[in-house]
Parts: sequence; structure tokens; C-alpha cells
Amino acid sequence: MEKLIFEVENFITPEICDSIVEWFKNQKKLDTNAGSGLFDNRTIPYSSIEDTDIKRIVNNYRFDSTSLAREKFKNKIYPDYTDLVYWPSGLRMDVHADAVLLDGTPALYPYRYCAGVCYLNDGYDGGETFFPNFNIEIKPKKGKIVLFPSDLEHQHGVREVKGDRYTMPIWFSKNPENLEF
Repeated sequence: MEKLIFEVENFITPEICDSIVEWFKNQKKLDTNAGSGLFDNRTIPYSSIEDTDIKRIVNNYRFDSTSLAREKFKNKIYPDYTDLVYWPSGLRMDVHADAVLLDGTPALYPYRYCAGVCYLNDGYDGGETFFPNFNIEIKPKKGKIVLFPSDLEHQHGVREVKGDRYTMPIWFSKNPENLEF
């Protein structure tokens, strides 16, 4: 099993993180209809951002993270879905893979090739992203991005959050037809 987990600290500045979080706190969150209900009323997809300043900031993140992911994974990939997510105290996420279920069957988005998570804040306990197959646990740090494949080997989860956690996840596809607008 080859570990393809990349961490880049200071990927976005603390000031940009703060501006996204402050804007996000005052917005209506959306139901995602993703099936689990886990993200209902806690998320704002890139496509729903109407504030032009925030949209530009998130679009720059999409561009920069796509460039980084292309470099790290040595593949031509496209941003499929970008999101802003609020994680309240007490929330966690079970181990999963993004493109495949744990039994090996295709997940809801089987075309997802890799993913990234940018931590928009720190100063809370828990909320680590963990990869049980590699015995790796990544501590959130404001401005850090973590990139990893969406395959079964790189299944991951999120430890229980104690405080308020804000993230900006992004998923990538090799197929330009899945490009997010």
C-alpha cells in the first residue's frame, strides 16, 4: 500500500481563513441531499456563494488546490465539488472512502479521484483527520491543506470535535465533464 497523503501548511493565509469563517458564520447553511443527513444545515457549496469577494477567494483556492493536486498526484484533474463546512462540538465522521464504499462497491460519487481538506480554523480540541490504514492522524491547523486519494486504501474519518471546526473540502475528478461551476 502506497501512502499518498500530502500536508501543506500555510496553504492559505490566516487572514483569508478568518474572512471566510466570519462570512460563513452569518450565512444560511444548506441541506445537501447527500443521503446521510450528516451535513444538513452545516454547509455552503461553492456554487451557492453569492458574495463576490468570498466567491473570488474560494475560486482562488480551487485554482491553487487543483494545481497542487495535479503536481502531487501527477494527473490532470478537475475540481468536482468545493464546500464550506461547519463542524459543531460533538460531531465526528466515521471511517469512509470518497469514491468507494468500505465493501468495495462504488459510492455515490465513484468518479472522485482525490480530495483535499483545508482547515479554516484551529483553537479547538479533536477534529483530527485520521487514516487507519496508515496509522496517521492529522491535527487541524489554520490554513493547512491535506490532499489524499479517494480510494479504499486511503479511507479516513474525523475525530470528535470539541469546539467549532470550519473546513473547506474539495474533491477532484479526472474527467473534465465533472468540472464544478
